[in-house]
Amino acid sequence: MILKKDGVRMICFTAMAFLLLNGCGEQKNDYSIASDLSLTSSMSSSVSQDDSEVMKREISFDTAEETCSLEEIFSIAKLEVGENENELVTISDCTKNNSQVIYLKYFSERGAQYGHYFQICSYNLMNEETELLYETDKAFHVNELYANDEYLYWVEYIADEEKDDVIYRIQQYRLDTGETVALADRLAGESTEICLSVSDKYVTWYDSLEENEVTPIIYDCGRRQTIELPEEKYVRFTPYVRLSIVDNATAFFVERENTVFLCHYDLNTGNTVDLPMGDTKKIALAGCCSDAEHMAWFTDYTDGEYYYYGIKDAVLYQLPDSDSIFSQWVDDYLYLYDARRKKICVYDFDTDRAMISEALEGAPLPIRGGVCEKPWFCMTTDTDMKVISIGVPGK
Repeated sequence: MILKKDGVRMICFTAMAFLLLNGCGEQKNDYSIASDLSLTSSMSSSVSQDDSEVMKREISFDTAEETCSLEEIFSIAKLEVGENENELVTISDCTKNNSQVIYLKYFSERGAQYGHYFQICSYNLMNEETELLYETDKAFHVNELYANDEYLYWVEYIADEEKDDVIYRIQQYRLDTGETVALADRLAGESTEICLSVSDKYVTWYDSLEENEVTPIIYDCGRRQTIELPEEKYVRFTPYVRLSIVDNATAFFVERENTVFLCHYDLNTGNTVDLPMGDTKKIALAGCCSDAEHMAWFTDYTDGEYYYYGIKDAVLYQLPDSDSIFSQWVDDYLYLYDARRKKICVYDFDTDRAMISEALEGAPLPIRGGVCEKPWFCMTTDTDMKVISIGVPGK
């Protein structure tokens, strides 16, 4: 049933709640969609189906007949000896855009917990040349290396002896000029660690400057300004959640009147679609993500319940066999790494195609997308750090 109230369309979602509570197998972590609430949307063209037309679909890779391809596009030795035998040089992080692979060299003494010198280098995929982009000895730790075609981002950990604290510094490096700008400083005593995400236009993270409250930060790289988001009580269930943006859409959790909502937010229009998750004190959630047409959420890492909702077609997808998911990415397709199978799995929401890769020889880092033509991931083996892109037949 579709109702209108104050110009906002409200789509009753009792059927979806029924599917979640009764048709998806055993429920874990006291998780449920609130059955007495509604999916609300401020979109001018809202979901057209009424509650009776919400469909449920299970995603399975057990009988996948098609194969997704894996292409190695870069490889480098992950460990070498430095200028003296007591110094180790580790390739500790890696990222890419459409023309280059960028990696972090971490210099440390043998047995040391942290580093004393860092280099960020670029490998040009066209001419196969390597270039030193940036170096520092002011930080004792560097991570969160992300890039689009114009900018490179990372986080430096810098000791603040005056305040007896640690500064988390978000750095922005312009790839065509080499200009480096500190976007933000946060004190470890007042903030959780910074987890970045980067799209072709934005860099994002969560600020946690007050206890139990977070603020999603979306920084427009081209305009050099922060996007103003609606005033809400934003909530985050784990400190290492990323605020990913795909097709200029993002998703986050908010709390209203003791109820948690999953909000899909369109950065182009400011339109939102809000999905009630449940009572704040009872709900168990871990994270969420989205693209322009899907809202996704999960209840725990690796062994949680994973759900994907098609905003336009009112289809609810569930991944029942989800006890070994290491990472996922949603961008028209669902991409995930299944640690039990040691394979990349891909699902096409439109055609119900399930695809699976050959087994991986190493341990992959999280799947990334939103910048390059194909999603990709880094993988460490016993000797190397590799960058591998994921190919889908017909795409």
